[in-house]
Amino acid sequence: MQLDGKTIEYVASKSNEMIEKQLASYREKRSVVAAIIGVNTLFIPFFLGGLQDGYTWVKIISFLPMAAICISLFNFIKIYHLKPLEHGINVDTYNDLAQMSFEEATLKEIAVNQYSFKQNEKILEKVNKSYQFGVNFTIAAIALSIIVLSLNFVFSPEKAATEVIILKQKKMGDGNNTGNNNNTGSGNNTPTTTQPNPNILPPVNP
Repeated sequence: MQLDGKTIEYVASKSNEMIEKQLASYREKRSVVAAIIGVNTLFIPFFLGGLQDGYTWVKIISFLPMAAICISLFNFIKIYHLKPLEHGINVDTYNDLAQMSFEEATLKEIAVNQYSFKQNEKILEKVNKSYQFGVNFTIAAIALSIIVLSLNFVFSPEKAATEVIILKQKKMGDGNNTGNNNNTGSGNNTPTTTQPNPNILPPVNP
């Protein structure tokens, strides 16, 4: 079927819009990934710092959220190593297009955009897959980190030592109160003795 110039121009315009949407989605994903990588990087020292005085078994459990964070970072960084998206018509082909008629140049643009769109779909599929894996493991790492930090707070050695000190102080206080009560009672029950007056002589029998 023979297409007129306006139809060809319309198809070329729509193909360019599709390429722009793919590029916009790709840039947005990369921006979000960069932000998540920064948050994860700052979260790691904060998380490890909260476990310095924890029990050994709590530190062992902390490897689970750390592993989840590492997996998420691996998937996010992998996005930056994928092949960049196609942008459609290359600047190097402008000289060739200039020697063509308007219709031929527009058809050439449509063909290039169609090829670029298909190639970009494959790349975006990998990007979305890595992005989704990274987000899922980031959420899992945050949830596990909250659980580990909560366990570390509940079973903290410092908290246990403080409770022991409080119990010892309470026992010492109860012992002192008992001793004071005994001393007070003993003082009240001390018998009194009457000393004889040396100035009073005993009666003499005749």
